[in-house]
Amino acid sequence: MLLSTEQFLKVKNEILKSGRAKCRIISNSMEPIIKVNEKIDVEPLQEDLRPFDIIVFFFQDKLICHWVVKPRSEFDTNRIITASFNPIGLDFPVSREQILGKVISHQMSWLNKIKIFLKFRS
Repeated sequence: MLLSTEQFLKVKNEILKSGRAKCRIISNSMEPIIKVNEKIDVEPLQEDLRPFDIIVFFFQDKLICHWVVKPRSEFDTNRIITASFNPIGLDFPVSREQILGKVISHQMSWLNKIKIFLKFRS
């Protein structure tokens, strides 16, 4: 589903007011952690992001659910480096303003973190 910037800001404000929202995943980019059609719980950011946190952000008229590689880019401390899990690949940096919230219903297991570490090492 495509969103305008105005629609995204409206959804973001609604989540800020209510404290939580449910979203349905429509791609396999986070499988096996989050499967297609699975619902996730998203909360507004209340703390600093850490590596491996899973977030939802607005990019090119879509909401994307990916994991945090680096909470701050070396070039711009307001930018966050994210990546998909399936396949593992880096995204363009996103700003904090683009973030809808942090996924609280799913977390990355240690086994998945090790897989990512080995993938980026090779």
